[in-house]
Amino acid sequence: MEDSVNSVTPIPQPASIVPTQAGDSRLAWTPKLAYAGGGLTDYFYLNLDSVLIWPVLAINLKMNTILLGIAMAVARAIGCMTDPVAGNLSDNIETRWGRRRPFILLFGVLGGLFIPLVWTPPSESQMSLFWYTLVIWTLITILYSFFTVPYNALGYELTSDYDDRTRVFSWRGYVQILAAFAAAWVWWFVMRPGFHGALNGARYLSLIIGLMMMLCALWTFLGTREKVKFVRRPRMNILAAIRLAMKDKAFVMIQAALLLMLVGMNWTSSLGIYLQVYYACRGNQQLASSLSGVGGSVVVIPSLIGMRLAAWISERLGKRESVLLCIFLTLLSVLSVTWILTPQHPYWVIFNWMVNGMTVPAIIMLFSSMTADVCDEDQLVTGRRREGIFSAVNSLVTKIALITGTVLGGAMPALVGYTNSKIAPTLGQLGHMKALLIVSQLIPIACAGTFIFFYPITRQRARETQAKLQVSVAD
Repeated sequence: MEDSVNSVTPIPQPASIVPTQAGDSRLAWTPKLAYAGGGLTDYFYLNLDSVLIWPVLAINLKMNTILLGIAMAVARAIGCMTDPVAGNLSDNIETRWGRRRPFILLFGVLGGLFIPLVWTPPSESQMSLFWYTLVIWTLITILYSFFTVPYNALGYELTSDYDDRTRVFSWRGYVQILAAFAAAWVWWFVMRPGFHGALNGARYLSLIIGLMMMLCALWTFLGTREKVKFVRRPRMNILAAIRLAMKDKAFVMIQAALLLMLVGMNWTSSLGIYLQVYYACRGNQQLASSLSGVGGSVVVIPSLIGMRLAAWISERLGKRESVLLCIFLTLLSVLSVTWILTPQHPYWVIFNWMVNGMTVPAIIMLFSSMTADVCDEDQLVTGRRREGIFSAVNSLVTKIALITGTVLGGAMPALVGYTNSKIAPTLGQLGHMKALLIVSQLIPIACAGTFIFFYPITRQRARETQAKLQVSVAD
């Protein structure tokens, strides 16, 4: 029989994790670094499409952008179904290595093996590219569910300290910023003449990326320890677990803001590629790839500074206030595209990338830390540690945002009349693309800020929750 759960009145069940005392709740740097290492695996699982799929398939192989968008969106939609399965399974499984780490190792390794297969289509015809991309990305998305959901859940439970949770995810952010630095040069790398084509270059590069993904998953597996004391009790079905998680108003606010931020930043990706190649660089792909490399390199330092600054502000003012400041700066950055994206000075757009590099990773880091606080309040209600299901919903929302962004991103060039990818867009079409890019980012990002403005969990409330958990364990 399934557990009956009330979303208001706490249930007097034994907790599935014993909270650490205030004095010993901060985590040493070695497990933080080991956990952060898995962030590289997570980054390339999630971002390989944005850094290589569009340049290689759409620009070089001339794949129809609408077909590409549909293939990627359908693959992610199918993968969405496995997120709750992965979350619920990792919440309830019992192994000698813990609940999360076996998933991280197994599916990190499988991801590293499958990523190189993306670049082995049987032919370059439109329908062949479409069906192959659909099938291979469906498999990778399913594998990603079973990696990222337990991986994020592990991060939520590594420490119970309000500020140290932010530090855990900031360390992961540092590693992912370094991954973004490398990713900035992958387009330039695959365009090297020695590879005799971008597709062949992507094949060689993905072998390196796959190996790194496997090694980093192993690092996280060996270098972290789970603090959850497993308590066997009747399993809650997946739908009931999701419904209960979505009754938490604080969690819903985080997820709504995350959805809006990701949609705003991702559904203009195709516009950004065309504007970079055909507007800022006037059709010169070598210049565009070099611009991406230089910009990605320059962004690293501001990103590291932004991550540390956001954590510093969070420790002094609170996580909510730190997120709001980052969102405000992001809005200013979007507005700046009006005058800094120009063919006369193609490198000026790097300023926009620098500001976004400071703010967006910091926002994602703070959302993760805020979700860990939500998990504590959920334990007071359910008597369970359900990081897996919260991680699953987070991953599901991320994929919904990426699906929306991919589908609309593939269609956005058509909204301004650009439908033939075999010819360059006209100057008028590029001007409309620029205006559409700015408006399409401003509105959802501003709405995200509204949700965070009303986010209720403060430092004091989080500490009171921890105190109640200590009492419940003592009783």
